[in-house]
This record gives sequence, structure tokens and C-alpha cells, in this order.
Amino acid sequence: LNSCYTVIFEQERDKINHTIISYAPMIEKRERHNMIYLEKMNKVLVCSGFGLQSCEITDLERYDCTKFPDLNSIRSNATICSINDSYVYIIGGFKAEGVDGKYLNSLEFICIK
Repeated sequence: LNSCYTVIFEQERDKINHTIISYAPMIEKRERHNMIYLEKMNKVLVCSGFGLQSCEITDLERYDCTKFPDLNSIRSNATICSINDSYVYIIGGFKAEGVDGKYLNSLEFICIK
């Protein structure tokens, strides 16, 4: 899918309320992608996915999505973490090759600022 939403749940006594906020669609349809919320920037970085190396970033204040530099490798189902919203590390993951694939034992990092 390329849909992009924020779902907010709030509990009020014995009732749970929810709000759904819709954003511009992502540039590419993705599955098994890696994403991280960059709190200080109020943005979400989405990387790779099954058969993809591309990255994009969604600005949660402007409701838009822009292209970001590609990763060096396809990394579906990778682990992703951020340090001070300045560096994002994408660790491991799976890369499909032919009918099989391989698990990666490497990482990449992106300087956000």
C-alpha cells in the first residue's frame, strides 16, 4: 500500500476514543518496509521494503511526502533506530534474490540533518 495514516487512541474512563489522520500517499507502494518516527522533526522516515531501496519522508505538519536518497541495499523487515533525530541506522533485514533470498548481516546509516 501507499496509504499513510496516524491513528491516535485516547482512553476516557471506560471508553476508548480514536482519531484517524490521513496524509498524502507515499510515493511508492510498500510492504515489509522499515519506518521510524523522528520526534524532534515531527516526521516519519520510511525506507526500503520488499524489492525496494528507496526512502521517503513524511512531514506530519505539512501533510506531504518527499523523496529521500535511496539505500545501498534492499532491506525488507530490517531494524531501524534513530540517534537524536540526526542519524538513522537500518540494521540487517532480508533481500530477496531469485526464488530465495538472504538475511543481511550489515547496516547502513543516514544523516538526517
